[in-house]
Amino acid sequence: MRLVNVAVDVAKTTVLDMITREPFPQGTNRDPAAARFSDSLGEDWFDQVTDERRRLRYRGNRPTYVFELARPGSPNEALDCCVYGYAVRFAPAVVSIDLGERERRAPDPDEGPVRPKPPRKSAGEWAAEFARLSAPGSRF
Repeated sequence: MRLVNVAVDVAKTTVLDMITREPFPQGTNRDPAAARFSDSLGEDWFDQVTDERRRLRYRGNRPTYVFELARPGSPNEALDCCVYGYAVRFAPAVVSIDLGERERRAPDPDEGPVRPKPPRKSAGEWAAEFARLSAPGSRF
């Protein structure tokens, strides 16, 4: 697996700036730098994505920005997901992929036939196997 460092503070600042912009300003075209969200997202999602505040703190004599929860103890996974999604979307390896060309590409005939996937277990089969394995005297 290849690990990639993400400048989280820079990405959070960019994502929060995208959230604050109006996607369709009055009398103009769409703002490409603004974030657009689905109508199906609930209030709790928007509470999470807007729960952190950027604060200026001094370490020694150097000003640094830190992100702090507006409501300590509250979840903020939605913002983290947006930040990492933004980082993946604009990673050089992803930006360089021409998705249109990739879709038009014919399958490689040397790859051979696609193997069928084995049948999936039903929930009942999983439960029966779990019950068998967790029974007294069985080796889990």
